[in-house]
Amino acid sequence: MNFPRALTFAVVLYVIGALLLFATGYRLDTVPSFLSYIVLWVLMIPAVLVFAKWYFHSTVPTAKTGLFLGIVTLALGFILDSIIVLLFASDITLSSFYALVYGDWKCILLALEILLLTTYAGYEFDTTYTDIASQK
Repeated sequence: MNFPRALTFAVVLYVIGALLLFATGYRLDTVPSFLSYIVLWVLMIPAVLVFAKWYFHSTVPTAKTGLFLGIVTLALGFILDSIIVLLFASDITLSSFYALVYGDWKCILLALEILLLTTYAGYEFDTTYTDIASQK
């Protein structure tokens, strides 16, 4: 696993997700709306797959590597969320932020989606279902 590349992947997805959330009206002291999550669920599919293709360009793709990429992405997202709340949200505590956002089933579904997509990307990009003969 290329850890610096995995961190770059995670930061890029985090920025994309944050921009999408803020574009749909999300603020740090509220739970993201259902519309925000729908936008995230839909647009994270191509984002994860495109950037996973970039990640696996220099790393051997396997389902296990894809799963680890997803875990690194979620862990770094959690850390970045914590830092942003500590720095920019003076009227909300970390525990209440975690309860608002991470306690929501929609956030858990987003995390599962990211794990499944990165695992699938590693699985697919290892030529399991790719017809190599048609690429020549």
